[in-house]
Amino acid sequence: MSKGLAFLLASLIIIASLAATSPSVARAQQASWSRSTWILLPAVEGTSGVVTNTTITLSYPGSGQVTVSDNTGPAQPSTLYSMETAFMVAMTYAGLNWRYYNLNVHINVSGQISGPSGSFGVMLAVYTLATGLNDTYLHRFAITGAVSPSGLSGPIGGLPYKCEAASSNGLGIVYPVGNLETGIASCNDTDQVPVAGIVDALVKVLHSYRFNVTLSVEPLPMFNAVMENVATGFINESTSLLRGVNLFDEPQPLQGEVEGYINASEQDIGLAEKFLKTLSYAAASYAFTAYINALAANYTVWAYRAYQSGEGLSQFFSSQSSAITSEAESLIAQAVAYTNSSNGLAYDELAATAFARLADSIYYAGYASSISQEVNVSGAYLPAYYLGVAKARIQSAIGWLIAANATRGTGPLISPQFVASTASSVGAFTDTAIRYANSLISYYVQEFESVGDIADAQVLQSMENDLSFLVSEGDHMLSQGYYLAAIGVYEDALTNALNVIFIETQSFSNPAVISAYARELEMEYSLLGSALSMRGLSSSLDASYMSYATTLMPSDPQDAIYIMESAVVDELVWYIGAVGYSGGEPQAVSTSQSGPSLGATLALVLAAMAVGAMAVAAISLRSYKNYIRSVSRP
Repeated sequence: MSKGLAFLLASLIIIASLAATSPSVARAQQASWSRSTWILLPAVEGTSGVVTNTTITLSYPGSGQVTVSDNTGPAQPSTLYSMETAFMVAMTYAGLNWRYYNLNVHINVSGQISGPSGSFGVMLAVYTLATGLNDTYLHRFAITGAVSPSGLSGPIGGLPYKCEAASSNGLGIVYPVGNLETGIASCNDTDQVPVAGIVDALVKVLHSYRFNVTLSVEPLPMFNAVMENVATGFINESTSLLRGVNLFDEPQPLQGEVEGYINASEQDIGLAEKFLKTLSYAAASYAFTAYINALAANYTVWAYRAYQSGEGLSQFFSSQSSAITSEAESLIAQAVAYTNSSNGLAYDELAATAFARLADSIYYAGYASSISQEVNVSGAYLPAYYLGVAKARIQSAIGWLIAANATRGTGPLISPQFVASTASSVGAFTDTAIRYANSLISYYVQEFESVGDIADAQVLQSMENDLSFLVSEGDHMLSQGYYLAAIGVYEDALTNALNVIFIETQSFSNPAVISAYARELEMEYSLLGSALSMRGLSSSLDASYMSYATTLMPSDPQDAIYIMESAVVDELVWYIGAVGYSGGEPQAVSTSQSGPSLGATLALVLAAMAVGAMAVAAISLRSYKNYIRSVSRP
């Protein structure tokens, strides 16, 4: 973003902020306050739908506490943790530090509530309370959707029953665009509003100003040069591995899988070579997936040979996993000593990314070992793939460290206190997301066990254990004062948690669904990126992610959506750090129940996120990045 554009945005935000806090609609900051609203959440009881009245109360001062209850007591974990995530996301988009507030959600129903489908509605309610928007628009609908940590509305179950309940109560229904495929033909006469996420809902539900912001940031030249070299290295390594694959002399149970990995690797090598001179990060990403598949082909063959020689499959995968884990841990120890000082914003960003890759290596090595306990020889190709991911991650981490060194001293130095504060804030956000993900895993495990699918239940259980390990590792790094490492590990944990919370439940066979989520993610990315640009945090790395997603969308829209969400979450995470460092104290907001004025709607999102901007405007830094579905990027 040019300096002129950044100045223009800053000017607009200052003007909008002044309009939103004029004497006619706002007063000086209060010492304490409490604001409440209510929303209608549809639910399923047995084989019928009901609409429940839910009261949301936001209060200041607080300590970040969230309580969720129904008429019989506290809510189930999956509901509580989804509401905690909704609270944190809403407050962050409002430009406020959730740690200064408390939230109380009371669901007026007898019987315990479970599941995350009320969390998107609660997020919208909290946002209206935090910004002073008109909450009466919310009362026209029954609102359902599972919030993601980036603000998306994820698909939910029982939509036909919920729609019938909304219709019988004279309400429209707001539901996730991801549920378009399930169909709600029984509600043809109901006002139906499918939404993709928070920005989409602000326009369609709250009738706020329709934003049209485009963010354009050029990658650093030295970053492009390193990514070109990384891509070339992966291409050469993959080609060498493919030549060395020892194919079976006669058809074997795993022959087809091995050939599939080989074909996929060769295809990605071709794509990497295509983009090598034009989009170096996209080239590196394609070359990275080529390397994974080449490794997976070899690991599959090696596993089968070990099986033929009498070695147990689990023993083979466990030994390989241990070797990769040891290698990753050794590199972490070396990198901590090498990077534990500030060398400029670009260096810090890329070094932290290297730690995310190493944490990911350990995560996938453990996951490969875990799932190998439950597969027979015909399924050996699956843990072999995740071993390939784990091994490739180590090499990609080395590439990120090289990129960091190439950008040493680029950009202004950043405050060590800012980095430490960001690590703490990211840790709190990630911890909530992990609890959310783990509660859903527990729910899925119960579902699998109830139908006798013990193998899938055990695989999910191992995923929960691995996620918990990543949080513990991040906590350890934080306690040791290794803040860049802590941020990297936390972001990797968040990446994998997102796969459980949103990605794993999403279907991408409907072009309308793909297009809607892509538009939402583009807008979230641009809005957050614009707010960050005011603070010198414009991310060339996220711009690379978005460019790569564009190249991937025609052939693999699911991965493209993963990558776009990773860019949004990265922007969100550093914005959380900025808000936390600047204080994010509450501002006076309008309590008017009329429609939002032009000044208020201009302040929406961009101006609301600018709270405390003057306190950090002089601090320049660039965010480092995490990934959604990390196997598709180096």
